[in-house]
Amino acid sequence: MPFPPELKEAGLAVLIEHAKRGDTLTYKQLNIELGTPIDPPKGHYFVRQIGLLCDDLNARHLATTEHEFMISVLVRTVDSPRLPGDGFFRLAERLGRLAYTDDINARRSFVSDELEAIYAAYRIDT
Repeated sequence: MPFPPELKEAGLAVLIEHAKRGDTLTYKQLNIELGTPIDPPKGHYFVRQIGLLCDDLNARHLATTEHEFMISVLVRTVDSPRLPGDGFFRLAERLGRLAYTDDINARRSFVSDELEAIYAAYRIDT
């Protein structure tokens, strides 16, 4: 399902707001903040669609800013280890950002570096 441009803009705005606050959100929270465009909000269909939406949000962000980080790193699973889903790491590989790996420490290190760059660019100290 192709996502309408308005949804991509809204999704990117949600992620930037979370970046400004220095926090993360779950895939379910992103869906809710966008008005639940992916229904039903659970199961394999949801995982696939929310992952595709996050891929689109990364692409939109990369196309419209000078920042090279993957902004969808802010979106996490609710399960341990509370990292982005596997699709995020597959996208990182396709973008040449990280060789695909199942190594949890390598994934955590990459996520930490991405978050540091995002918060440096967007976080508003209160």
